[in-house]
Amino acid sequence: MYFEHGKKRKVVKENYEKHETRLSRDRANKKRKAAEKTFEKHETRLLCNRNRKHEMQQKVEETHEELEARLVTEEETHHACAREKYQLRKARETPKQRVARITRSKSNDSHFSR
Repeated sequence: MYFEHGKKRKVVKENYEKHETRLSRDRANKKRKAAEKTFEKHETRLLCNRNRKHEMQQKVEETHEELEARLVTEEETHHACAREKYQLRKARETPKQRVARITRSKSNDSHFSR
């Protein structure tokens, strides 16, 4: 096939334009697919982050509840020990109380001897 110089140029130009439109269409498709993949990855990452955050919140809530329960039991144990300690403990007399008791007993003894 023999092309004249003008026809060949026209065919080359048409092929070049078709090639350029195909390339631009391919670039647009590639960008769109990349954006879709990126969006899917983004959605997947968000879902994973939400799940991880939810799990962490559950752990924190459980830990908080366990901590409260432990503190309540410790407080109850402390109160029980203190009650037991002070119930078993005998009251000590101060020197003034001892003097008052002795003088009372002496005055009572002198009362009975009359």
